[in-house]
Amino acid sequence: MPHVKFGDVPESAATPDTPPPKTADWMPISVDSKTLLELCRGDVMSANEILNDFIATTKEDVQLMRDCLQQQDMPCVVRQSHRLKGSAAMIGACDLADRAAALEAYAKTETADWETIKELLAGIQEALKEVGRVV
Repeated sequence: MPHVKFGDVPESAATPDTPPPKTADWMPISVDSKTLLELCRGDVMSANEILNDFIATTKEDVQLMRDCLQQQDMPCVVRQSHRLKGSAAMIGACDLADRAAALEAYAKTETADWETIKELLAGIQEALKEVGRVV
């Protein structure tokens, strides 16, 4: 799967004599550009690297959450959703962070059931797909 091209610019916009713009014109819709660029001190290339690393790591985390679901390991679900909530919030993936927070909160309840956890995890997977989409 190709990397997200957050920091890339069209060939017509960047030539050897013209550096790429320092703005996030090609930011994924589901990522708050201000948050991510503040994290990177305005460096679009660093933001691109962080976003790609985040997506790769989060895919692994989501797979681990699926494994937790299959093994019906509630503490693992809580731990992984908490981890995802924090990392998503840090880069400005607010919808993904909110969905992870909802899963974490639900998994901590005494009435949590595996079918609902499966549905909440599906929502997290959809939100992660949105993070990978570029405007």
